Formats: sequence, structure tokens, C-alpha cells
Amino acid sequence: MLYNFGFVQENRLAGCAHLGHGAELRESLNELVRVHKITAMVTLSEEPLPQEALEEYGLRYYHQPVRDFGVPKLREMEAAIALSQ
Repeated sequence: MLYNFGFVQENRLAGCAHLGHGAELRESLNELVRVHKITAMVTLSEEPLPQEALEEYGLRYYHQPVRDFGVPKLREMEAAIALSQ
């Protein structure tokens, strides 16, 4: 189950809370890909998601680590946005 999932821009840009670990992570990735048709993901958590799980679901991935409750720099977000183009 995804927490706080919602589309910011319908069928183009969505956001959600941290996806979890282990089986919970795979359930969340499955829902993102199968139900919501997500093809690329950006995470801002301090630690990246496991590469093997992302590859299993065929997701393009960009990880920009940001300190908990911190804010990324503009150039860091520009690199993340480039993933969707």
C-alpha cells in the first residue's frame, strides 16, 4: 500500500511517502508500475532504494540524497526533472 500517493499533474507527476523495505517495498513498486503506470522514480531519501528491486520492475531511477527534513538545491532538482524528459 502506498502512503500519501497522489498525482500532482495527472498521469505525469506523482508523489508519495517513503516506500518501505523488503516485501513492503516490492508491493509498493508493483502498485506504482502495474496500477499507476509509473515508469521513472526520483527519491530524496538519505539512502537509495535497492537497485535490484528497481530493475525487477523496469523503473528508471534517480537518487538525490537529502538530509531528513532538508531541501534539495535547485541544480539537484533540475537533474531529477531531466529524468522525465
